[in-house]
Amino acid sequence: MEFALKFEPATEVFTELIFQKTESQVSYLKSQLRDIQSQLVHQERIFARIEIRRQGRELLTCEYKNRLGCLGVYQCGNCQTNYSVADNRQATEITK
Repeated sequence: MEFALKFEPATEVFTELIFQKTESQVSYLKSQLRDIQSQLVHQERIFARIEIRRQGRELLTCEYKNRLGCLGVYQCGNCQTNYSVADNRQATEITK
């Protein structure tokens, strides 16, 4: 019992160090994942534009004059119309 009491503070410090390192790695990986996801969205938008044009449809101009349309959660009405198929596919893949 006495032996365990002497090393308890060292155990707590060691556990805290391990937890901080793990937490730091998780944070780093999440930031990397956000970058990769934004690149994927960008490439999906390019692909969707190519598909729409290949089908002979006209793309509506983004109300905010963004080349690939509004990115992110908030989209203008034209971008919602243009990219509804790609975004709906992405939303179903996320929920799987």
